[in-house]
Amino acid sequence: MPTNDNDISVVYTYLMCESCRFVDRDSGREEPGYICPRCKQPSGDGLEFLNLNASVAIRLIRQAWRERRSATETRRPDLDFTARHVRQIWKDLPPAAETRQSDSELTDLELRLITFYCMLQEILMEDFLWSSMAVTGVPVKLIERTLRDNWSISKREDSLFPAVTGTKFREKIRSVVSNSEVATRLLDVWKRAIDARNKFIHGGGSWSIPDQIDHLAESCWGNVIPLCNAFVGLHNQYAIKGISD
Repeated sequence: MPTNDNDISVVYTYLMCESCRFVDRDSGREEPGYICPRCKQPSGDGLEFLNLNASVAIRLIRQAWRERRSATETRRPDLDFTARHVRQIWKDLPPAAETRQSDSELTDLELRLITFYCMLQEILMEDFLWSSMAVTGVPVKLIERTLRDNWSISKREDSLFPAVTGTKFREKIRSVVSNSEVATRLLDVWKRAIDARNKFIHGGGSWSIPDQIDHLAESCWGNVIPLCNAFVGLHNQYAIKGISD
């Protein structure tokens, strides 16, 4: 987990070659005329790997984390214990009782963080799928229609990703993430965050929020960097251009 909310800025250091689309942290790519070590072509300007939507999602995650941390630090521990105890007692009561929980403000912040993390997951997945199809020459209109026909994250993960890469999503994540423990945590948070977000949206209220949402919010925050790193790895396997001899 990032030691402070500025550590997450490391994700903005990923730069992409304008010519071959390879991504790394080579700061030289920011210099006009820089020769890419991979394709040996000069660069006009450094391109950030993260698109605007992904950058906005990360800023929203960081802001939610800051507000959550501030809310946590200003709370009285005895009241925090009482609120959680009451929540446990009320978990099987009607929605009206659950919505009266005294820690609703902190829960709202945690929900925001989880929702923004899910948004980042979906943005990175769509950008990867688009880039991977585009690099093979698939027409833009066909890419747009394919993404539209597979609009949900579950369809993109279970059907479209294997169709584009020839490999199941979870298997490929374990392949591109060198540390098996990091890969396991990343995939666990990927699923739990989406499940929690969907449960809240389709459940119709805060009573549908799963237990231990605070731990999930922390896990989402701690996996922003590994998530971006994983999609850099995917991009470099499937979305870069070949090198002419």
